[in-house]
Amino acid sequence: MREADGTIQGLLASLEDLFNERMYNDSGSPLRRHSLVDFDIEFYEIAEVKIDFEKHWELPEFVDYSPVFMLRCPKDQPGSGDVFTFYIVFCSRRASDQGTAPPKGMVRQIRARYNINAPEERSPTWGIWVPVYKGGSYVLDDLGREDVEGLYALFTDEFEQVYLEFSAKIERNAGQ
Repeated sequence: MREADGTIQGLLASLEDLFNERMYNDSGSPLRRHSLVDFDIEFYEIAEVKIDFEKHWELPEFVDYSPVFMLRCPKDQPGSGDVFTFYIVFCSRRASDQGTAPPKGMVRQIRARYNINAPEERSPTWGIWVPVYKGGSYVLDDLGREDVEGLYALFTDEFEQVYLEFSAKIERNAGQ
């Protein structure tokens, strides 16, 4: 496994390795138990670790959004003392393709169907993302091994707490 070297890039590389190691080798992993083995770690204009589960739920082709479980930090280069928070967001495919924000009607529809606990922020979207759940947070210390374990624990603990409720909402609303 790559070592976290005190940089955000090193931290995320080590976190990616940890996800891979535990999802494929640990039968007790909540991500593996729910057959969620496809993930992607990316940087955007804000630092965020996202794990995309579009392939897990078979959504109708006419549905323009994909659910994403995400760790997000509103800093472009997080460091010691910065905070990552767990979110469930929806990504609008059309907005992503066009480089625009999702239509307001779609934002209302997504929140009406899938909201679990509204994020404290009242901004309707973050670019192409529509948040429907805000979970716990983790404060970075030194971007070392302890932070890798802390972010992994935050993600898996929050995921385990909200997965069944969210999955039921997805399945109930998939055909609408």
